[in-house]
Amino acid sequence: LRQGEVYLLDRQSCITRNPSGGVLLDSVLCAREGRGRHNCGGDSGGPLVIDDVTRRAPVLIGVISSAKRCGDAHLPSQFVRVTHGTVAAWMRSQLPPQVWLRMTGG
Repeated sequence: LRQGEVYLLDRQSCITRNPSGGVLLDSVLCAREGRGRHNCGGDSGGPLVIDDVTRRAPVLIGVISSAKRCGDAHLPSQFVRVTHGTVAAWMRSQLPPQVWLRMTGG
C-alpha cells in the first residue's frame, strides 16, 4: 500500500480544471499534490481517506475515479464522494449488509 498527502480543491476549481461530462458534479471531489505525486491511471477504485482524530481512525471520503497524466502537478485527480446520496445508495445495494454496517456504523 502506498500513500501520500493531497489537498482537496474547492468545487469550482475542481469543475474548471476537470470538466466532467455527464457526471453528477456534486458527487466529485478533486485533490492534488503540488509536486505531482498523486494517483495515476490504473489507480481507479483506490481510497481517499482523512484522519478522524476523534475516532483515531482513517475515514473513507472518496474513491479514485480518474487521474489525468500521472504526476502532472497542474491536473487534479477526481474522486467519487462516497457520502453523496446516490453513490451511498448504490454502494449499499452492492455490498453485503455486514460490510455496509461495519463501514457506516448503522
